[in-house]
Amino acid sequence: MNNYTNQLWQRLTLIEWNIGFDQIIFIEKQREDSYPITIYNSDGGEVSACGNGARCVAYLLSENLNTKKIQIKTNNRLLNAKIVGDFQVKSFLKVFVLT
Repeated sequence: MNNYTNQLWQRLTLIEWNIGFDQIIFIEKQREDSYPITIYNSDGGEVSACGNGARCVAYLLSENLNTKKIQIKTNNRLLNAKIVGDFQVKSFLKVFVLT
């Protein structure tokens, strides 16, 4: 994380702004068959998983793309999601880890 990003991060995580968070997820444009996401903890450290957050991203993408199946790529794994009902996303971890 560069200095500008670190300063921005520190400002975003201020609780008194009422936008504090435990984790934040950035969604990127589709690459090949998946949607890359980057997940950060409030301290600025990147993490590879956030189950509830990934399910929310899958649901959001499925609504916007009008599809029931979404593939998400984190920094080290591919996640397959299937929308099974209103606000319901089936669990979805691919077995292998990317390196």
